[in-house]
Amino acid sequence: MFPSLSQIVTSLDRLSGVHPFFGYAFLGFKKAELPVDSLEVFRYSDIKANILEKYFRIDGVEKRFFNPFNSPKRWVNDRYDSTSLQRIIADTFGEAFLRDPSAHEWGWLGNYVNTLHDLLVEKSDKIPLVDIAVWLFRKDSLIAASKRDAADYLVSRLIHEFHLTRDELEALFDGLDTIRDVELAAVPVSDADLLNFIGFPEDYTGDYPVSLSELSIRNVGPFRNVQYHASRRLNLLAGDNSLGKTFLLELIWWALTGSWNILKADPLRSHSRVEMELSFDMSVSSGLHVVVPYNRVENDWQRPQIGYQDAVLYFGFDGNVTIFSPPTERDGAETPFHSTNSRTGVARPQIR
Repeated sequence: MFPSLSQIVTSLDRLSGVHPFFGYAFLGFKKAELPVDSLEVFRYSDIKANILEKYFRIDGVEKRFFNPFNSPKRWVNDRYDSTSLQRIIADTFGEAFLRDPSAHEWGWLGNYVNTLHDLLVEKSDKIPLVDIAVWLFRKDSLIAASKRDAADYLVSRLIHEFHLTRDELEALFDGLDTIRDVELAAVPVSDADLLNFIGFPEDYTGDYPVSLSELSIRNVGPFRNVQYHASRRLNLLAGDNSLGKTFLLELIWWALTGSWNILKADPLRSHSRVEMELSFDMSVSSGLHVVVPYNRVENDWQRPQIGYQDAVLYFGFDGNVTIFSPPTERDGAETPFHSTNSRTGVARPQIR
């Protein structure tokens, strides 16, 4: 059994008040068994390797780590361990450590627990014990017969793997003596399912070869569960009026260009899981499969830039024509052109 998606989402909400130091750095130092009142070699890159890469790297998002903690940024960059986090450790929490920067040596001061507790009271919620364990071990099978057993197992594993002491648990963590259930599922939650809730980074882009081969739509507009499989050349859509042919063409346009022709497609409000899956293929590439979740906080689709390199023409049923021309280095940003108005155009050369 594994923590369920609903449990992970609940745990993420409870982690949102925790300072990033306690979610990243503290766990990194504890994983390395940093000594008390003495020094040993420890590098910031150890936090990246043992904490960020292992627990906060989400498949499908390159050069970013997910940040569920108290911060305006939900994603941090690949160098977070040696930039922002390094400054936080040294400037804000430095009084808890012995340090010899020239030798990359670190250690805890004897009163580090009290020091961290005072800083936690000032800057952070206590670390919810069960919830941090749910996140860290979300992909691991739980040796548990019930929801209650799962919580006990997760807490015990967290204490063991990060060498947590009783003083640390009482001073820094919440829920040590609290009874909690953990909602379980038969299979682990995939990172694609997670992205349905947390969304891609706003500035995330990809550099992929593209030719649309398949579009899967779940709970969007009139479609509950629709798969469109494109042939390499000619595709015909046929059916009675009001079955969604035009809506499907609008989604295909968006899948290729990343822009909406007229109005943005909205999800069905009665369903929690909303997503579109885009499959791209080219003869020179093994292709790419992208899951595009709907971020209900931002009210927008979290679609990475696919990098489509060809012009796209969309002839509407009413005679209107929309043209997409991908930008070149000289052109600048892409600007779709629509025949019904003059508010948009295309990248040079202009089309009239």
